[in-house]
Amino acid sequence: MLRRDDMFYIIIVLLTTFFFYLAINLKFSVNENKKYLIVVFVALTVLIPSIVAGGRDLSIGTDTRGYLLADYNISNNVSSIKDAIDLSNEELGFISLVYFVSHIFENIHVVMFVIEFIIMCFVVKYALSADNKDEAHTIILFYMFLCFANSMCIMRQHISLAILLFSTRMFENKKYLHCGLLFILAYLFHSSAVCFLLIYLLLFISEKNSFSVMKRKYFIICIVLSLVILNLSFFLDILINVIHILPSRYNLYISSSWFYSSSGNSIITLRFILNALFIIIFW
Repeated sequence: MLRRDDMFYIIIVLLTTFFFYLAINLKFSVNENKKYLIVVFVALTVLIPSIVAGGRDLSIGTDTRGYLLADYNISNNVSSIKDAIDLSNEELGFISLVYFVSHIFENIHVVMFVIEFIIMCFVVKYALSADNKDEAHTIILFYMFLCFANSMCIMRQHISLAILLFSTRMFENKKYLHCGLLFILAYLFHSSAVCFLLIYLLLFISEKNSFSVMKRKYFIICIVLSLVILNLSFFLDILINVIHILPSRYNLYISSSWFYSSSGNSIITLRFILNALFIIIFW
C-alpha cells in the first residue's frame, strides 16, 4: 500500500508532466494566438517541482543534511565569497550559488528552491528544443519519474547533468563555443562532468558515420566501458591520485566498504550493462 508521502510525490509528478504535455502540444500546434498559454504551462512545469523541493523538510535528502546545510552555515558566518570558497569542500559553482542566495534571502528553503529551479529550467529547455512532441514529453516523463526525487539529494550532480544535457543541443547545432561554456559551467558544480566528454565523442562519431558504422563503434565503446566499470576503483584511483583530474576528496568513495562489497559492484555493473544493452537495442 502506498504511503501518503508516496502519493504526494506521484501527484506532483503527474501534475508536472500534465502541464508540460499541454505546453508541448500547444507549441507544436498551428495556433499562434495561444503562445501566452505555453508560457503559463511551462512556468508551472518548472515551478511546481521547484516549490516542492524548496519547501521540503531538511531531513529529506542525505546531501541536504550534509553539504547543503554545511555550506549554508558557512555562507551565513563569513563576510566574503572568498572565505566561503576557502572553507567549503564543494565546487566553486555550488558554494557560490549557496552564498549569494543565502545572503540575499537568508533562508535555506529558498536555496533549495533555486537549486531545483535551475535544474528544471535546463531540463525543460532541453525538452522544448526536441524535434517532436513525443520526444519532448518523454524527456520530462523520464526526469520526473526517475530523477526528480534524487535531485533533492544529489543536488550538485543534478545541476551539472541538467546543464550538460542542454549542452548537447548546442553540440548538435554546431555551437561549440556555447557547448564549451556550458561544459565549464557544469564542471563548476560537479567535477565528474569530465565523464560527459564521452557523450560528446559519441555525438561527434554519430555525425561522421552512417547508422551501421556508428552502431558497431558504439558497441565497442560499451564493451570498453563495461571493462572500466568492472575495474572502477582502479580507474578512479588513477583519475584521482595519478593524473589528478578528480579532486582528492573522491578517495572517500573508493575507500568505502560498500564500494568494494559484492552488492556494490553488482549494482554498479548490472545497472551499466542494462543501460548499455537498452541503448544498443533501441539506438
